[in-house]
Amino acid sequence: MKSSGAAGAESRFTVRRIQALLVVVLAVVAAAMLTAVPARAETGFHEVPAFGSNPGNLKMFAYVPEKARSGAPVVVLFHGCGGSAQNLDVDTGWRKYADAYGFTLVLPEQKDENFRTGSFAPCPGRYDLVSPEGWGDRIRGAHPGYAGERPRVQIWHGGSDLLINKKSLEKQRDGWTAVFGVPQTPSSTSRPALGVTKQVYGSGQVETYLIDAMGHEAPVDPGTGIDNCGTAGQGHDSLCGPYYAAEFFGLGS
Repeated sequence: MKSSGAAGAESRFTVRRIQALLVVVLAVVAAAMLTAVPARAETGFHEVPAFGSNPGNLKMFAYVPEKARSGAPVVVLFHGCGGSAQNLDVDTGWRKYADAYGFTLVLPEQKDENFRTGSFAPCPGRYDLVSPEGWGDRIRGAHPGYAGERPRVQIWHGGSDLLINKKSLEKQRDGWTAVFGVPQTPSSTSRPALGVTKQVYGSGQVETYLIDAMGHEAPVDPGTGIDNCGTAGQGHDSLCGPYYAAEFFGLGS
């Protein structure tokens, strides 16, 4: 028969073991709960270091607004020849609408040699040798057999662009109107600003903006209004391209 002192010591030892066990169990449960919480996407402008196969040796950046909407669109924003992703979202005005409408921007960045090796270079060859239906076949050939719905297309071009001829706008228009099965003749033409020609094709499947005095740069219109955007001196001051694009594609709905 155990003495009362020995029994008390054993009882206290048992309680301590139970307390220690509870601490361990609570720590394990807490760790499990923390790891079960899904990671929140990094917000603000940042580089995405790993994004899959990268044969063009590109970089990828993203801008995620603080109030990103669940299920919101993703806008891919390319810089011009010799440019970079840094500040592109601010200078062009796209960040303003990402913040306002809660969508995410993805900004690829290429090196100058990508243009020489063809990663994102303009298509070589003579434009005039391809018919509108031929351009349509090239677009359809990117996904043979696809018969589903297609999003509308909006095309912007500078009439004074010395790097990419404005015929590029015409051939893109020819290809997409062929894909949608609408005439190459516009259903409406308007002048939303001085030196700007807007043309609509079909019932709005294709829309083009030709800005006469704009070179190889982005269309901006600095200011504080909802239809103003961009940084002064960092684009062609005419129209805020991102505002009209966001309206056209319904990015705020």
